[in-house]
Amino acid sequence: GGGEGDWEDAVEGLRADLRSDVRNVHMEMIRQFGEQKEMMAELVAVLRASEQRLQAQVDVLSAENHMLRSCLRAGELASAGPAAQSPVVPAAVAAAPMPRRIADLDAGARAAPEGSAVRMVGEARTAW
Repeated sequence: GGGEGDWEDAVEGLRADLRSDVRNVHMEMIRQFGEQKEMMAELVAVLRASEQRLQAQVDVLSAENHMLRSCLRAGELASAGPAAQSPVVPAAVAAAPMPRRIADLDAGARAAPEGSAVRMVGEARTAW
């Protein structure tokens, strides 16, 4: 009878509430996913910019390293680039064993003018 219809109405009401709740949960998940996607896109953009700056620095330092190694091989470091104003490493250093060369380069870097590439590279190397 009448009780069965009430029971079916109650169950149908629960089904509708459950569907609505599930739909709301799905909508909230989609909203949060959209926010996370935007945040990740911003983070990736920041990381890409940082990577590009770092790559540019690596390129500059690689070129400088190549130039310094070439000069060491040729015994001409004292006359290379911005360090030409002050003798950084004597030509005789090129013939010295590698640990001696590094020690002389470190000493030369400490003696190089403040802000010069040789000084900055020396400070960065000794910080490692």
